[in-house]
Amino acid sequence: MSNNQILRIGTRGSDLAMTQCKTVVDQLAAQHSGVDFKVIEINTRGDADRSSRLDQMGVGVFTKALEDALLDGRIDVAVHSLKDLPSQLGTEFEIAAVTEREDAREVLINRWNCGFADMPVGARIGTGSPRRKAQVLGQRPDIVISEIRGNVPTRIEKALGGESSGLDGSIMAAAGVNRLKRTEVIAEHLDPAIFVPAVGQGSLALEISSADETAHNIVAAAEDQSARIAATAERSFLRTTEGGCSAPVTAYARPLDGKLVITGFAASLDGSRILIETLVGSLSTPDDLGNELAEMLLSQGAADLIGS
Repeated sequence: MSNNQILRIGTRGSDLAMTQCKTVVDQLAAQHSGVDFKVIEINTRGDADRSSRLDQMGVGVFTKALEDALLDGRIDVAVHSLKDLPSQLGTEFEIAAVTEREDAREVLINRWNCGFADMPVGARIGTGSPRRKAQVLGQRPDIVISEIRGNVPTRIEKALGGESSGLDGSIMAAAGVNRLKRTEVIAEHLDPAIFVPAVGQGSLALEISSADETAHNIVAAAEDQSARIAATAERSFLRTTEGGCSAPVTAYARPLDGKLVITGFAASLDGSRILIETLVGSLSTPDDLGNELAEMLLSQGAADLIGS
């Protein structure tokens, strides 16, 4: 019988969430031979309700149940897709590690396996994201947007379904498609300067109770400095704009040549008005850079777009 310390790691139960959690466990186990990692599946409101629109379900639909489990002691660590976490955590929680970022871009999947510009007029694209809707319509007002829910395999199946699903394609995060090894369905990687990704997209967040020093010391092995810097800038932008999953607003930051480059996006829901700005600043002050970019877009009317 092992006398190792046990660390309980909570995750959603989807194929993608389990795959992501396994990656984290493998990484931590390689650094901590004296710890046994126990994965605990947590059912969230977003998983239980597959029919309601995500942008109408409020904050934390995929994260609150995991945070509740942290508070009541059922788990020691929660593994999230960072993009699911609200930009402002309660003081009782902390992000103890941000993992190395997977491909942050968006990808197009469609039944013709063609590029975005080559899809037929009136193509039916499924997405539940107001941001993606605005980005698609901003480039192709002829596209018909349909609501789509479900895990990554389900959305891929619907995107390729054509007449059987009522859809011709979908926009998804490259990271999820890559992690599930379904890259053969990708028709095009979309330009992040136009299809600006969700805040935190591609990184995982390891959340703990802020007073739990033991968990902090263990999961710190999964920290990636570049991903943390980018996430800090992006989340600062989102806090200042007061955007969320129900608003077409986002930012994408990446270290480049010793600097931090961040692009901010805000739009009307129909894509008829789009604001995109880019700033370059110091890697040492990502929070300030994200805030500065947010103030720039707000001065151009982003608040009216976000609230529309």
